[in-house]
Amino acid sequence: MTFEERVKALDRLIQEFLHKTNQNGMVKPKDVMPYLIEKGVYSSDNRNGNPLRRDLRRLKKMNRLGDIKVLADVPKKKNTYWYFKKIS
Repeated sequence: MTFEERVKALDRLIQEFLHKTNQNGMVKPKDVMPYLIEKGVYSSDNRNGNPLRRDLRRLKKMNRLGDIKVLADVPKKKNTYWYFKKIS
């Protein structure tokens, strides 16, 4: 799966996850990872969602965070905290 295909799949599948689980609050990448592995986006998880966070950092460098509509980021001095929030 190419990076572009993975980004499209992430946008669709994370929204699907939030609706299926009826999550209304902020969901961390580590909570979404098992669902993304089940759907075949990633083959495995290491370090609590690191593959997903790595893709999010790549999107941030490309200035394309808006490609994942449910994404909320909280930039800190050194790190960025990533969350997903259901769209009403």
